[in-house]
Amino acid sequence: ELELTFAIGNTLSVALKTTNTSAVPFTFTQALHTYFAVSDIEQIEVSGLEKTLFVDYADAKKEKSEAESLHIDRMINRVYYPTDAACTLYDPLLKRTIVVEKEGSLSTTVWNPWEDNGIHDLPGAAYKKLLCVETTNALEDARTLQPGESHLIVQKVSPRKDGI
Repeated sequence: ELELTFAIGNTLSVALKTTNTSAVPFTFTQALHTYFAVSDIEQIEVSGLEKTLFVDYADAKKEKSEAESLHIDRMINRVYYPTDAACTLYDPLLKRTIVVEKEGSLSTTVWNPWEDNGIHDLPGAAYKKLLCVETTNALEDARTLQPGESHLIVQKVSPRKDGI
């Protein structure tokens, strides 16, 4: 059973409650997919994931980490784990920062398909205008619920204009 709750104000909060209504345990993964509009993908800086291990699906699922904030200049499809840290997306051209906080999640997915993406409803250069930073329960963060148990995953998104 799934229950999805939204709270909209200065912060957008999305909460997904998963309940095992069966008589047997089950294991699942999940993601709260966010497609953020950005000015130019190559100008975006993502911080909060520094020194966190990640599986790089764009590079044969190799496990890696980076010491610095993330700048995107090619296809990216990464699952960071373990992390409960907030992520910050800085867009210097829009002079905007987006903060993504989370609860009930120890993994974060960062995704942009880049130009040769094979996605039929993402035409031409549309990849330059989006970035996904997703609150997830993925990889080792998959969850197992016993009968009657519930799990709550929450994502809070707070945009702000720089200098305010």
